[in-house]
Amino acid sequence: MNLRAFIALPLPAHLRQEIAALQQTLAPVLPRVRWVNPEQMHLTLRFFPALPEECLDQVRETMLSVGNFHAPFQVDIGGFGAFPNLARPRVFWLGLRPEAPLLGLQRHLDEGLHAIGLGGEERPFKPHLTLGRAKDAIRLDPARMTAYQNWAGGTWRVTEMRCYQSRLTPAGALHTSLFHAPLGAGGAP
Repeated sequence: MNLRAFIALPLPAHLRQEIAALQQTLAPVLPRVRWVNPEQMHLTLRFFPALPEECLDQVRETMLSVGNFHAPFQVDIGGFGAFPNLARPRVFWLGLRPEAPLLGLQRHLDEGLHAIGLGGEERPFKPHLTLGRAKDAIRLDPARMTAYQNWAGGTWRVTEMRCYQSRLTPAGALHTSLFHAPLGAGGAP
């Protein structure tokens, strides 16, 4: 059996509340956006559209091994933008600074997964938190969003990675934590 799954950094509750408040502020300004449920907000390090269930133990071991080599670190959440750009947005995001520890962790994880036969990501990793997705084509005047581009959401102490199973439902994706790997602590179930 294959699982739709991903490895991510879970966002602490107090930061999810800050982001939920921002989404409520933005909703009247951007009415044609489907906002990400703050309770499920995370930073995805690796997505598996169809992960063979028999690979879960290897994924867990890889996460524990990689976690041992990375001490917990802090990043600041801030800045607001869109992919591909604010004039024609499809995905709205929040930035993370500094990016270096996130890039290093993701690269090391990707190398470990590649070593167990789970290939690498083809798209370059761009650390961000997805706020919402446009329901259809939107044209915006980027100047209207200037007030949000310097938004600061607080400091995030990153202490663990989690592997989630994701199930698509009519109400949206449901994520269930399968296991975690602490950073710099030698691993734990």
